[in-house]
Amino acid sequence: MAKKPESKLDTKPSDDGVEALAESHAPGIVDTIEKNRVILIGTAIALFCLLAFFLVGRQLGAQRHLEAGQMYTEAATARSIEGLDKVVSEFSGSISAGNALITKADIQIDQGKSQDAISTLNTVANEFVSHPRHVQAYYMLGNLYHKSGDYEKARENYSKVLEIQKDGEYSPITKIRLGDIELAEGNKDKARQHYEESFTLYPGNPFFDTAERRIAQLKLGNPPVVDPPAPPAEAKEEAAEAPKPAAPAATEEAVAPAAPKGGAKGSPKGKADPPAAPAAPKGGAKGSPKGKADPPAAPAAPKGGAKESPKGKAEPPAETAAPEEVEAEVEVVE
Repeated sequence: MAKKPESKLDTKPSDDGVEALAESHAPGIVDTIEKNRVILIGTAIALFCLLAFFLVGRQLGAQRHLEAGQMYTEAATARSIEGLDKVVSEFSGSISAGNALITKADIQIDQGKSQDAISTLNTVANEFVSHPRHVQAYYMLGNLYHKSGDYEKARENYSKVLEIQKDGEYSPITKIRLGDIELAEGNKDKARQHYEESFTLYPGNPFFDTAERRIAQLKLGNPPVVDPPAPPAEAKEEAAEAPKPAAPAATEEAVAPAAPKGGAKGSPKGKADPPAAPAAPKGGAKGSPKGKADPPAAPAAPKGGAKESPKGKAEPPAETAAPEEVEAEVEVVE
């Protein structure tokens, strides 16, 4: 039986053949390296420089990021709009700049500057699309429009929140806000749907109790307004009979006419001398009873007789005055 010829593929080159092949190509490889030595060295140097630049740039970026974060923290702690604007200008487009704009809008809301806050938040919404708090800008815009009564723009911004963040931290509360808008417009069925979706689509969220309260309110409706009970009749009568506080009495100096210099202090307080009586002599003022004017028909008493008149004489009741007041007022002008 004839033998099968051996295939060339099965034959292995001998060790001598491999060495001979290597020796035949070695000179060409060496020549290629020699010819391209400059190119190879230049390529290696370029790669090394690129790597060095990358590492240095990365380090500088990290350092700049730290500086921006520190500046933002100081401005936010001080609630300084000027400091926040400086962060935005010096670190434009950075995460710290976006944070500064959102904090600035929050301060403007606290100051009652809603339009300025809307302008600031629109900057975040349009220019910081990749910012981690980008969705918060839309939520804050929705709240501002909702509070102002512009339900259409509020609904637009709330819907943008759900479009950007379909299942995130702002999703359940945004659903509740949409329900509030529908309820304000009288659409109770749509409002209930949004309230229920806030916990069916996002189970375990912290706003579950809020949604439950809204649904319970829908079931109860608005409570009827009850007038407060009227006070008892006795209380009304007592209030009617209660004496009003007396008006302050006018001062006697304002009511009484101006008296002559010498006689104003000697006459009783607030009493004018009878028109028919002549003026008493100087020495008789002390002898007359305290606070009493002489009878109109009696002539003026002599100086020495005024002292002998009795002090216990009865006086008309209508002219009685407190002794303390009369004593304080009686004074003889020398």
